[in-house]
Amino acid sequence: MSGTVDKKAAKSEITRGKILEAALDLIADGGLAALSHRTIASRAEVRLSLTSYYFGSLDNLIEAAFDRFVEQTQPYRDKVRANIDQQCQLSEGGVSAAQLDILTSQLADFLTQHIQAGVTQRRRELGVESHFVYAFNVAEPLAAKIQAFTHMQLQMIESVCQRFGSDMPWQDAHLILAAISQMEFAHANGGREFDAEFVHQCLKRLFASLFNAQT
Repeated sequence: MSGTVDKKAAKSEITRGKILEAALDLIADGGLAALSHRTIASRAEVRLSLTSYYFGSLDNLIEAAFDRFVEQTQPYRDKVRANIDQQCQLSEGGVSAAQLDILTSQLADFLTQHIQAGVTQRRRELGVESHFVYAFNVAEPLAAKIQAFTHMQLQMIESVCQRFGSDMPWQDAHLILAAISQMEFAHANGGREFDAEFVHQCLKRLFASLFNAQT
């Protein structure tokens, strides 16, 4: 009896996962407006009734898809955080203008590589994230989760700004995240070849305007 229950639970989890992955694929391709029980079931190749069986309403399904996206992409964000921490090894006594120039150039190099990876290797993740973060009229439970997701990103950038001596780290975090997002989505949607030098120069100029040497 136990084995039968386990097999049924495993099959249910597989079906549930197929539905969520189908929803994420559709979001990446066409945004939240592309979602319906029918389109998701068709993409997942499951019976239409199963999307309601497992998730009830469409809003619940979309919220579960966002939860799955956050969980799946957390290891990458942890890796980015660790790499940024490594890039931002500042001495307690402050840094000179020359040292700051080197450090911000290194940070710009890393973030340029991060943006390029999003455009070339992580397009599905980038598409899903953009459609969630910039969605309008989202149901309140999901809206709160999206806000918390963005807040988490801003806090990570704020800590970097604090290390570099920003006078307004929270505000600067918003400027940096906006710049990164704009360059990601512009290159992803424009169909043009990624211009690493242009992105690096933009980031370097932004950092130069926000961070000051401390001697």
